[in-house]
Amino acid sequence: MLKTFVKSLDDLDEAVRSFYSETDTGFVLDAEPTDGYEVANTAGLKSALEKERSERASLKKQLAKYSDLDPEKYSEALKRLEELDNKGTQNKALDSKLAEQKELFEAELKKANESRDKVMGQLERSMIYQSAAEEIMKRGGNATLLMPHILNQTKMIQADDGTYKVAVIDPKTGNPRIGDNSGNDMSVGQLVESMYNDAEYAGAFPGNGSSGSGARGSHAADKANPNKTLSSDRFSKMNPAEKMKFIKGGGTVTTND
Repeated sequence: MLKTFVKSLDDLDEAVRSFYSETDTGFVLDAEPTDGYEVANTAGLKSALEKERSERASLKKQLAKYSDLDPEKYSEALKRLEELDNKGTQNKALDSKLAEQKELFEAELKKANESRDKVMGQLERSMIYQSAAEEIMKRGGNATLLMPHILNQTKMIQADDGTYKVAVIDPKTGNPRIGDNSGNDMSVGQLVESMYNDAEYAGAFPGNGSSGSGARGSHAADKANPNKTLSSDRFSKMNPAEKMKFIKGGGTVTTND
């Protein structure tokens, strides 16, 4: 049986050496991709995914430091300091002390907010990268080519229960995108799947043997269920292309109660 990688051609029978290409670390079986199967080195992507998971866990621990930060309490404290200032006290020493403490207080609050925003930004990128990388890997895609497009269409939001999740948005309006005819929000998996079926991103999915917008789009179209209704609120959040697809698919829009 042919090996996918050897460090030296001496490890191979002379009759099969011509089937291997030389790399920086050895020789790789030069096989043509067929029906979605190919010889590929996924060690780099797997390593990056593990690194992002570790970084995400670390960022969550850092974010916990700011869980007790209450902007309303800080704002109330600042108002109290201003009220003391407005009393027009004649004690210059006290006035000076209050001003000094107010300045220090505002500086610390600004520093804490900046630190929290930085951690939140890192956590957002880590969550998006991890969820997208897993979906890209399932479809044999190129994360380097696809990730900039995915980052432009996603953001981290806080759910009603206080947890954070990745939302797919319309980059022009910032509104959540609809993932199906039932009005559910689009998932990262659905976003990657739509790119997988889009001929524009064909070069980023070398494992997909289909070509052309018709071939790639048919897979997504097969999932459509025209016998669904949406409220006017949900329908208004769709982008023009989604609205057209929903209407052409036989969907109906109901008036909100």
